[in-house]
Amino acid sequence: RLLLQKGIGPGQVHGILLDLGMSSHHIDNPERGFSFQRMGPLDMRMDRSSSDITAEQIVNEWSADDIRKLLVEYGEESRAAP
Repeated sequence: RLLLQKGIGPGQVHGILLDLGMSSHHIDNPERGFSFQRMGPLDMRMDRSSSDITAEQIVNEWSADDIRKLLVEYGEESRAAP
């Protein structure tokens, strides 16, 4: 429907590329902190050069209210509750 609204009809699209944010590079490397199959630090930063805050610090040092605010503001989880 969206393509039709943009004037793109059947047969005009030969492929679609999606950037879903995660890749096997992030999950397979335990040092990235996304792996649930291998031991590694709880990091979870997509760009480790942009911030010094890790997921480990957030879950172990932040208050429940601060984590809730993070989920509401950046995770778009409006039902996050303390």
